[in-house]
Amino acid sequence: MRGSRSQWPILSRIVAIPLTGQHSRCKEHEPPRDSQRRAEQLAERFAEFGPLGSRFLEGLLASSRYGKNQAERVLSLSAAYPRHDVLSALERAVRYGAFSLAAVQRILEARSQPKTPLDALADEHRSYLDSLLESDPAPPRPTSDYQDLLREEPDDGGPITPPWEDNPESPSPDDRDSDSAEPA
Repeated sequence: MRGSRSQWPILSRIVAIPLTGQHSRCKEHEPPRDSQRRAEQLAERFAEFGPLGSRFLEGLLASSRYGKNQAERVLSLSAAYPRHDVLSALERAVRYGAFSLAAVQRILEARSQPKTPLDALADEHRSYLDSLLESDPAPPRPTSDYQDLLREEPDDGGPITPPWEDNPESPSPDDRDSDSAEPA
């Protein structure tokens, strides 16, 4: 026999509950409440469009089985179309009781142009750029700060000579141009 049961590791424990006819619930075993959190987030995002957005979301959730999925896709349309066009499409959908993703897509396709990639990129980074532009820029330096740089002598105190004068074997720039111009 390999070993006794007392040496085996305990993988789980089962708690015995007496049979009394009552139900016992453990919060760790309940499914996560993501559905409720998801609905709250959708309500917040549609509230950004004002009362029309909230009315559209309510109608969409009431009329469609997959209303939350459609609502997320309607919000994704605001990345592809200008915000005022999405708002007018939501207003038109609420006016005619067309609470669906397909209705909003048809309205946008008929009455709006999608954003250009440059506009989409600008909208995506607008908040970051605005925060950079709010800060005080560095003031320009006075030109007197640079005057010392113009008066400096070379490190060894001698005149600065071009590299072709240091090595007489290498041709000067004028000689190289004239050599390449002559036929071989």
